[in-house]
Amino acid sequence: YTGEAVILLRAGTYTMPAPLTLTATDAALSSGQLTLRAYPDETVVLQGCTQETAWIDCHNGLFRTPLPTEPAEQSRQVFWNGMVQPRARHPNRDSSHPYSGGFLYAAEPAAGASRQTFTVRPGDIPPEFWPDLESAALWVWPAAGGPPLRSRITGADQQTRVLCLENAAETPLTKGSRYVLERSFDFLDAPGEWYHDQARQ
Repeated sequence: YTGEAVILLRAGTYTMPAPLTLTATDAALSSGQLTLRAYPDETVVLQGCTQETAWIDCHNGLFRTPLPTEPAEQSRQVFWNGMVQPRARHPNRDSSHPYSGGFLYAAEPAAGASRQTFTVRPGDIPPEFWPDLESAALWVWPAAGGPPLRSRITGADQQTRVLCLENAAETPLTKGSRYVLERSFDFLDAPGEWYHDQARQ
């Protein structure tokens, strides 16, 4: 067979717990093109997430739900009523100032600029957050230019106010580099925010 191979999907919403994988066997169906298409005049939704319904009220403004043990990767997005919800972060998102608000800014480095460490301005991170920062992560936008970096925090010295990152940015993290902290239960303090406790699932 050398023409187009077509797979028709009937109407409905299909939850995909894992990515759709096509192998060489699928390619052998046709020497031309393989197409997945909705059945004529029907609507098909492929939902690349799991739906959680067993929510438990913690009676402190928080709700929790158990997640499947597989996959164990860190959840990246949570949707509620079709709207993506913000991951717990510090500082909180500032929708009225999306560029300059809702971010922290690196201080002048004490020992020269680095691509893997930077200094926190006094007071930017509350004292109660420091003990658990090594289990957190951050996004940082280097002031010197270059792409943003997402990295785990591997070291947090409260005395010197220096954060050490697992990954290195493409340019030095100089004074004014903006960043936001995430992936810590401590940051769960605003409506709609969520946190994935990967250790407990």
